[in-house]
Amino acid sequence: YMEAVRALKRAIAINPRSEIAWNNMGIAYAKMGKLDEAKRCFNRAIEIKPDYKYAWNNLGNVYARAEDYDTALRYYEKALSIDPNYRDALINKSYVLVKRGEYEEAARIAQKLISLSA
Repeated sequence: YMEAVRALKRAIAINPRSEIAWNNMGIAYAKMGKLDEAKRCFNRAIEIKPDYKYAWNNLGNVYARAEDYDTALRYYEKALSIDPNYRDALINKSYVLVKRGEYEEAARIAQKLISLSA
């Protein structure tokens, strides 16, 4: 993933306002376990484009990985406020709800995901 980070740093040097490049760099850092760097990248993507649902979802993933489920849920909710049918955020939110023992709400989201697939 370091090769990806190097390439994305070059892309950001050319276009520092690319929310996609910042988001992708955050993903690479998260894959390497560098969660603080990942958060910084996702937050930068959000500063550039506040309605960028992918970065909100990925920020939630970083907090879920750190088992900060309350914060993760807030970020998934933000992604879902932008796109209520965003499958990745729905799946991630349901995972966190299960981790918190909120099975009924997780089941409700599962039903919504099924209906989206129909």
